[in-house]
Amino acid sequence: MPDHAPGEGRLRAERELAHNLPTLASFVGRAGAATEVAALLDKTALVTLTGPPGIGKSSLVLRVAYDVAPGYSGGAWLVEL
Repeated sequence: MPDHAPGEGRLRAERELAHNLPTLASFVGRAGAATEVAALLDKTALVTLTGPPGIGKSSLVLRVAYDVAPGYSGGAWLVEL
């Protein structure tokens, strides 16, 4: 039997996501990329971002996940490989 209240894990995940959310300053000029990723999520359940280190893939994913999570009954999940 779980030792936490129903929904507690989801609330903890949402708080962690909000805490790690990149600042809006890091998205100056990148709104198009966030819109494009969100549009892809309308078509498929899984989107993979690739590219060289340091270009902001993780920041972009966290921003989009935060924005679109309320539209999914199970929320949005980041899977780091």
